[in-house]
Amino acid sequence: MLSIEHSRKRLEKNGKKYTDEQIKAIRDKLYLFAEIQINHSEAGKYNDLNISRNKNDKTK
Repeated sequence: MLSIEHSRKRLEKNGKKYTDEQIKAIRDKLYLFAEIQINHSEAGKYNDLNISRNKNDKTK
């Protein structure tokens, strides 16, 4: 897991300041999103989502 200090350096790079609790919450959400992505990829669901999205894409 990324440390609070490492996360702070990345998040505050553009000048906005965050509390330790905000950083923990953001970091936890990012880990959750990554876990969901990995689970979908491993289950083959990620490709299914892209295929169905492309079928509905009216810009082609």
